[in-house]
Amino acid sequence: MRNPSLIFYCCLLLVVLLSNCQAEAPIDQANNNLPVFLGKKRTTLTNVTAYARPHEEPLAQLPPGTQLLFTGLVSSRLYTSYYQQDTLTQPYLQIQLSPQQTAWVFGHPAYFSVQENPLTWQWNNRLQAVMPTEAFNRYQELATVWRQEDQASVLLLAFQATRSLRNELTKALADYPTLSLTEAQDLLPGCLAYQDHRHLSWWIDFNAWQTRSAATAAPDDDALFHFYRTRIYPPDGIEYRFPAWSFPVSSTQAHSLLGRGIHLRILQQLDSLNQQYPLATTEWQYLCELLVDDSANPQTTFWEDFPLIRTELQALIKFPGTLLLPEQRRYLAHCLENLANPAQQSKRVNFRER
Repeated sequence: MRNPSLIFYCCLLLVVLLSNCQAEAPIDQANNNLPVFLGKKRTTLTNVTAYARPHEEPLAQLPPGTQLLFTGLVSSRLYTSYYQQDTLTQPYLQIQLSPQQTAWVFGHPAYFSVQENPLTWQWNNRLQAVMPTEAFNRYQELATVWRQEDQASVLLLAFQATRSLRNELTKALADYPTLSLTEAQDLLPGCLAYQDHRHLSWWIDFNAWQTRSAATAAPDDDALFHFYRTRIYPPDGIEYRFPAWSFPVSSTQAHSLLGRGIHLRILQQLDSLNQQYPLATTEWQYLCELLVDDSANPQTTFWEDFPLIRTELQALIKFPGTLLLPEQRRYLAHCLENLANPAQQSKRVNFRER
């Protein structure tokens, strides 16, 4: 008999894997794919300017107390404005100015009577403006899942969706350095917001994910997040850019520690965990891919000298487990062949002595 939970789990995984297939809306055109506020009425709390198009010709001044009907459409980008002492970064929202005419107003929550949490309201507007429809749908679904008490069947998928959305959102918000770090802190579940050169991004906090998995009857998820927390991102269990097999030399650069046996030990553990906890196979494979790429990518530089690197590469290639695929073994063998070239060694190895 087929397991309905497993079928549902696989279907959700397919959604995650297809997450990057949507195109963004053109700049300065309405992002009309998801009218989440269709038909909602709000009252202006201050003088609000209505525009013919976002950030263009003013049409009318709307005094406090004006009843506005929002169509649900938002601009396809964010704009910066100033209110009292604050720098505001919001989209424009379309309103029905009259039965025959629409207009646009700047979407700052202080301008309107917002029944929802103002921070949630403005982030929904922002994300609808800068993200493809399918990604925004997934974001709302993820927020719903994170609020559920029983997440045993979907927690791993929620984690994978969070990681995918984190990458998409970081890219989508890269052009808006004025966004507040404080406001973004709770935007993605199980993540910590930070700013890098004034650009928002998020580190995954595996402590939060393991806390969730420990509260569910999902041993595969719990084993996965425990492994991430203790073996991939020790000692804090937070992503902080580089995994345990790297030696960071700055906030943006690290050298591989291949040659110290770390890669081989982690591969052995991954292979064993894959046999014990097969429902997390996609993540064990994902970590294996990261490990192989760190070992064999032509752009990788190495902390240790070549004899140590050669020994561990040979051990990885001969590893008897089933998690390492034949094409990955060939990739590692090709790397070993390249590194045997003294010219490659002079450029890529023994950074410990430089």
